[in-house]
Amino acid sequence: MIAVLVVLVGMIEAINGATAMAWNEPAYSKDYPEVRWLPRKSEVSMTLSGGGIRAYLSGIGALSALDTLGLTGKIKYLSTVSGGSWANAAYSYGNGSLGSIIPPEALTMNRLETENGTSLRTLPVKRCLEDEILSMVYQHKMNFEYVWGAAIWKVFLEPNGIELKAQTAISNSHVRKAKQRNSWLRNTTFFLYNKNKPFPIINAAVLGPVNCAPFESSKIEYTPIEFCPTYAGSPQFHIIKYHHCGNATVSIPVGGFVETFVFNGAAIKNQSFGGLAPGQSSKLLHDVPQPINQFGIVSQTAASSWAPGALLASSGWWKWLSKLLGRKVEYWSPIQVRPTSIFLADGGSIENSGLLNLLRRGCKEIIVFVDSLVPLKPNSEYKPFQRSPTDNDVDVDLAVLFGMMSESANKSVANLVNDQIFPRFRFNELIVEMQRKQGQGGGIVVRQPLQTIENSFWGIPAGRKVVVTWVYLSRCPLWEKSLPLDTQKLVIPEVDASNPSKLRQRGMFASFPHYSTQKLRYTYEQANLLTNMAGWVVLRHASLFQLAFGTSNIESEV
Repeated sequence: MIAVLVVLVGMIEAINGATAMAWNEPAYSKDYPEVRWLPRKSEVSMTLSGGGIRAYLSGIGALSALDTLGLTGKIKYLSTVSGGSWANAAYSYGNGSLGSIIPPEALTMNRLETENGTSLRTLPVKRCLEDEILSMVYQHKMNFEYVWGAAIWKVFLEPNGIELKAQTAISNSHVRKAKQRNSWLRNTTFFLYNKNKPFPIINAAVLGPVNCAPFESSKIEYTPIEFCPTYAGSPQFHIIKYHHCGNATVSIPVGGFVETFVFNGAAIKNQSFGGLAPGQSSKLLHDVPQPINQFGIVSQTAASSWAPGALLASSGWWKWLSKLLGRKVEYWSPIQVRPTSIFLADGGSIENSGLLNLLRRGCKEIIVFVDSLVPLKPNSEYKPFQRSPTDNDVDVDLAVLFGMMSESANKSVANLVNDQIFPRFRFNELIVEMQRKQGQGGGIVVRQPLQTIENSFWGIPAGRKVVVTWVYLSRCPLWEKSLPLDTQKLVIPEVDASNPSKLRQRGMFASFPHYSTQKLRYTYEQANLLTNMAGWVVLRHASLFQLAFGTSNIESEV
C-alpha cells in the first residue's frame, strides 16, 4: 500500500511540474547569474583542455603545483572540456587530495611505482576506465547512455565521495529554496560550490535534435552548453536550423539558463508552461517539466567527454547507432519554450580549450592549459611566418582561436569554424615565442596580452583586453635530464632526443607525454610521471603565474 502511495505521489508531482529559476543574459553581456554569489577573488581564471586521461593527469598536476604556490583559492573560474572536466568535477566537488609535486631527481622507477596513495592522480590507475566500461556493458546490456557516465563515475567520482545521482548547488540556501519549492527533490543529494576553490564550469556541445540526425556534415550547427553549480544552458540565444542528410530541416531555439535540477525535463503530453517574457532577464518559472533522470555531476562530465558523439552524429548508421550510443536529453529554452529531444556530445566538438566562455564573461587574466596530443614542432621544422600550420605542427584547437583553419579542421566533424576570437597575426608571434621556450627545455609557458575581435556566435565583442598565459604540453629535456638514470633510460627518446617534438617509440613511456587520447589504461609509473612533469613546469615558471595574480591593470600590456 505504501509503495502504491509513493508511486501516486510521484505521478501527481510530475503532472504538477517543477518550479525553478531561469535566466537570459543579453547578447555580449558579462553579467552571468553567478556573479551575485561569487566571493571577491582575483580576476584570474583558468582552463583545462580536453584530451582524455592525458588531460586529466596534466590538469591535476597543474592544480597541485598552483596549490603549492597558494594560488588555487584565488582562481575565479575553472572552465574545462572533456578529460579536463573529469579533473574539474573530481577536484571541485570531491574530497580527494591533489598530492604534492615530486622533484624529478626523486622519481626513481621504484618511487613512480609505489607512489600510489589517495591523491586524485592515482584514480585512473586504481580503477581502469577501459575495464569499468566493459564491466558496465556486461551489467547493463549495452545501455551506453548509462554505461559511459557510470564508468566515469566509478573511476573519477565515486572514490571522492560523489554519489551517482548527485546534483550541484551554489549554497545551502540555494538547496533549501529548491527543496521548499519542489518536494520531489527531498531525497536528492546536492554537492555545494566550495568558495575556497574556483567556480567550476563544465562545457559540452549541443549537436542537434534527435529527429534530425544524422546531420549533413557540410552544414553542422553545433552550439555550446555549459553546466555549473547554479544552472545549465547556453548564454547566447540562437534559433538554429539543423540539416538532415535527407535535406529536411528542423529549427529549434537554443539559449538561456535554467537551474540544473530541472535540466533534462521532458514535457508531458499537452503540458504547457511559460518562459521568460521578451527582455526579461530572470524569472521563477512554475509547472516546468520535472526530469525523470536528473542531469547531475555524473551526467555533466559524461556529456562533456562523449567524444564519439560528433562523429556518430554525421554517420549514415546514426539511426541505429543512436539507440546504443547517443547521449539524448530533453531540452527547452526558457526564452522560447519548445521542448525537444536533442543529442549532446564532447565540448571539444565545438571548442576544446574552455577559453571562449571566460572571454564572454569578461575575464581579464586567463591561464590556458593546452594538453594536446600534438607536440609543437620546433622552428627548424615549422616557421609560422612562412607558412600556415598543418595538423602535425601545432594543436588545431589552439590555431582556430586565431582563425588558422587547417584543411582537416575544415573537414572535421567538429564544428570549429566559429571559434576565432584573436587576430591571425598574433598567432605567429605566439608560436615563435612558444618555440623559443620549448628550445630552452623547461616547458612551454608564454604570457601574451591580446585583444578580442568580435565573435557574434559566442557573444564576445571586439576590443576586450585580456592577458592569456598559455601552457602547452611538451617534453621538457631539462626535467628529463634531472631524472634518475634508471628512469631516464625509459623516458628519453631513443633517437633525436634533442628535438622536443620527437617522442619515445617503445616501452612503458612510449609517446610520453603526448599519450593517445584513446588510451584508457595507465600504470602508476605513467600517471605519476605525467602529473609530476606537468606540475614541475608550473613551479619552474612560478614567477609568471604569480605575475598573473598580481596584475591589476593590463592596459599597458595590450
